[in-house]
This record gives sequence, structure tokens and C-alpha cells, in this order.
Amino acid sequence: MDREALDRAIVQAREALIRTWEWIGQVFFAPGDLALDWLFTRAPFAAGMFGVESVDDARTMVTALSLISWLLVAVLVKAAYNVIRDTIFCVASLYRRFVAAAAYRFRMIRRAIGAPIRKLDLLLAGREPPFLEEFEISELQLAVLRAQSMRPLGHAITAIEAAEELRIRPLRAQQALSSLAALHLMEVSFATSDGCPGYFLTRPGKAYVASCDTRKLPSQVPRKAPA
Repeated sequence: MDREALDRAIVQAREALIRTWEWIGQVFFAPGDLALDWLFTRAPFAAGMFGVESVDDARTMVTALSLISWLLVAVLVKAAYNVIRDTIFCVASLYRRFVAAAAYRFRMIRRAIGAPIRKLDLLLAGREPPFLEEFEISELQLAVLRAQSMRPLGHAITAIEAAEELRIRPLRAQQALSSLAALHLMEVSFATSDGCPGYFLTRPGKAYVASCDTRKLPSQVPRKAPA
């Protein structure tokens, strides 16, 4: 690049910076100019009340009005942002609640439709359907039931093992096991070497886990009658 081209590029860049600065100044002083123009056009007597008698006084007033206007715009933008953010959070929360409620209703409908079908299937297979009491258990209790159902036959689950698998405190795991034993979905069989009692699924517990479409337990697989 020769010297003349470099000088032209510098001049063009300088002119661009000057135009940009002028445009920023025009945008900044636009609210004050509009307010002062309205004041001189609609209420010229008020100019004397504000002490605007010269161009310097007018420029000072324009600067003050522009600064106040942009501060108000910033406050309004921040308030609008807060309103939009809170609205989005509220809508998202309502959406999550709606999805959870819809999923719960869907599970209840599927269980109500599937129970007679499973009962008929058991009757056709020559087996009596297990008695299931109508009750609701928590997600933690259901997770404990599923954790025990995944174990081989003859293996009990303790509060410490359930806490390690589900990543919860042993106290919460013991409370869940005790509540499941009170509902007759699990039973205490023996005390393990670590001092915690071992829990097994009862027959209603196995039927409840099967009704939740977890997996088919070995005890529920039909066996051939001895010859």
C-alpha cells in the first residue's frame, strides 16, 4: 500500500469516527431537543420561567433533559426486563406443574384400564389375582421397591444399601423401608452384619411393582405343573 492510499484510509476512518460521534450526540440530545422544541412551540411563556434566555442556557437544559430521559428509559427497560423474566419463570413453573399433573392422571388412567386386563389374564392363566389395596406411595418409596425387585432371589436390601443406590441419607432410606413395611409391601427378615435389618418384597409388594410396569419378577413367571 502506497503513502497516498494509506493517507486516504486514515482520512476516511477519521471521517467515519466523526460521523459516528455526531450520530451518537444527535441520538443522546434528541429527547432534550424534542422537549425544548415542544416547550418553545406550545408554551413559550414557560421558557422564561425556567430561565432559558440564551443558546447556552438552552443547551444546558437540553443536556439535563436528555440525561434525565435516558435514565428514565434505563429504569423502564430494567423494569420491563424484570416483568418479562418473572412472567417466563411463572409460565415455566405452571407448565411443569401441568405436565406433572397430566403425567399423574395418565398413570392413574392407565392403571385403571390395565388392572382389569391383568386380572383377566391371571384368571385365564389359572391363577388368583393378588389383592392390592388402594393407596399412594411416594417416588422414594417406589424407587426402594424397584431397587429390591432388581435383586436376585434371596437377597435382602438394607437402609445403607438403599441409601448408596439412591444417593440419599440412610435415615431417609430407613424411613421409606419402615413405611413400606407398615403398608405390608415389604417385610423384615433378618439383621445383616452391619446391624441394619434386611427387607424383602411381600407378595402384594411384588404385585405392586409389577403393576407399575417395572419388570416381570421371577416369582411371577408361570411355572409348569409337576407331571
